[in-house]
Amino acid sequence: MDFDGTDPQVPAAINASASQSLAAAVFAIRCFLDPTIPMNEGCLRAIEISLPRRSLLNATSPHPCGGRFVPIYAAMEAIFQALSDAIPDRAIAASGILQPFSIAAVSTPFWIHLGYDFGGVGARHGLDGPDATGVHFGVGRNSIAQVEPVETRCPLIIESVEIIPDSGGPGRYRGGLGSRTIYRFLADAHVTTRGDRLRTPPPGRSGGHPGRLGGFYKRHHDGTLTRLNAKTNNELFTSGEALILETTGGGGIGPPTTRDPTAIEQDLKSGKITPRGARDDYGTS
Repeated sequence: MDFDGTDPQVPAAINASASQSLAAAVFAIRCFLDPTIPMNEGCLRAIEISLPRRSLLNATSPHPCGGRFVPIYAAMEAIFQALSDAIPDRAIAASGILQPFSIAAVSTPFWIHLGYDFGGVGARHGLDGPDATGVHFGVGRNSIAQVEPVETRCPLIIESVEIIPDSGGPGRYRGGLGSRTIYRFLADAHVTTRGDRLRTPPPGRSGGHPGRLGGFYKRHHDGTLTRLNAKTNNELFTSGEALILETTGGGGIGPPTTRDPTAIEQDLKSGKITPRGARDDYGTS
């Protein structure tokens, strides 16, 4: 795997170290190998990975790597798609990249909430994509952190956590759904975001459609919304305002018109798609 051409490192927390990038690349390659092969030195010896020095994937001191999840996931996604072309029966459509963010006090008493919400995983050959999960990223937890510890430690109210209907890319196999979480502020705070894949949706494969884009939004006191940049530093939120975090859905595989009608019916019953989505995306009445 040759990452020659990767952009140079930058003086911001969006780089990754060589060890982190190597781990991500090996994980992605491993997903396409025979699962009975032991994960040992013999397996790793057959893998050659080139990471240009002083690049986003091989940063040197003192360049910060706090947002390393974003570039290493992009590297993983590149490998997933390249190997999906080579091994179609194990293909996976593109996924919604995780969205790291922080909420921090502007004055004493100081506090901070560091979080990362996950997008939907792309559909796999023969299977729908999992909804809003980081398991495929090697992070062993589900969609969001538990609500109660966050509200106990920080002056925040989590108003709601939900899966976004129709956010998974339509296809014979549907992409995983993204999530929506609303944080209402009980004190003034700064919000910093480190999102990605919030302009160009993750594409589907073999006629599947892309997933729905997510984003970061500020809900003002009057209820109006302002979309924040994917990467924002210290955006001031005042008490009573809210941060709405929507993650991106995964891409689908195969034409939506070939989806099993029983699967469409199950999606409708579970709220994963709406009647309008069933009509517009899958052509059902």
